[in-house]
Amino acid sequence: MANLDLYLDIAALRAVRGFNNPDAFIIPPFVAWDTITTRIRLLERTASFPVNPYSFVPTAGLTLQLAIGIDRGVGLSTQNTWVPSTNDGDPYFEAVVPLNTDGIVNATANGQVTAKLHIRKVGADGTKTVLLQEVTLVPGIITDSALVVPAPLTPLSLEAALAIFLQRVITGKVTFVCDTDSTKRRDLFTAPDGTFHEDLG
Repeated sequence: MANLDLYLDIAALRAVRGFNNPDAFIIPPFVAWDTITTRIRLLERTASFPVNPYSFVPTAGLTLQLAIGIDRGVGLSTQNTWVPSTNDGDPYFEAVVPLNTDGIVNATANGQVTAKLHIRKVGADGTKTVLLQEVTLVPGIITDSALVVPAPLTPLSLEAALAIFLQRVITGKVTFVCDTDSTKRRDLFTAPDGTFHEDLG
């Protein structure tokens, strides 16, 4: 299953809604940092167009070139390696289109921009544009930057907690101070003879 399925009317150089529907298809916005699996089907108009409007263009002997760009000759993202399907009843080309390129990320750094999607078929009969259509590029929120994972807490056993907090040995005196009057103090300590003492500070 593809993230994006495109049916291309190669006579009109536009995307349409499907094999039996010649209405224009609005390509959804491309989001920076995504990588989208894309299937492209080439459609040739029949003599009865717009009734039974299309026949499929076979994939044999063909490949595709795809580019997304703003300025002529400058591709923000390209894909020239496509895998043809082996189903003669549903011939398509499939590839992953990278939207995480520096070109797209930089182009959308300040917000959405309008670009063009250019697709050409390449075969023994030459190279021909089959789609040239405006698309919208939008900045993403999630990037490919490494996630910062907090260090895990160190496990503490019940035995260790008892030893640290409940059975701690305190050497020397312990001084308690009144929280509202620091002049009120008491010192607790054990004398050398083992007797317990409480003195006013």
